[in-house]
Amino acid sequence: MHAIRQPLVSYSPDKPRVALTVDRHILAKLRWRGVAGDGTEFGFELERPLTHGAVILELPAGVYEVRQIPEAVLETLPALDPASRCAAAWLAGNLHHAIQVLPDRIRVPAEDSLRRIYREQGIAFAECAAVFQPQRNAHHHTH
Repeated sequence: MHAIRQPLVSYSPDKPRVALTVDRHILAKLRWRGVAGDGTEFGFELERPLTHGAVILELPAGVYEVRQIPEAVLETLPALDPASRCAAAWLAGNLHHAIQVLPDRIRVPAEDSLRRIYREQGIAFAECAAVFQPQRNAHHHTH
């Protein structure tokens, strides 16, 4: 098993990539174990959580990369005006849901409570699968 304390800063970009695929809840942890697609085992004891795309190990045969599993999300539409995007973010936060702020949209978990309130408030959104990376400085919980 390979012990990982931090992501690599420098590695060979031309080598084949081997994915270690996990969900965002695992990526939020500092201590966890994982198995890459080729069966290589890893143990993590980190100072900061890893993010999607982090390179964690380079061997002669390839580079190991953390890949976050896409999940069902709701996204405000890019054409939505800034005030409506702010309202969408506030509504999600008021319901204690995590949010991801992107340059032209807000991304939230695909929860029934958010679907309902967005429809009631006339906030245009789309449902899709995406890598959801909520703001790390926001504290949230679910009921």
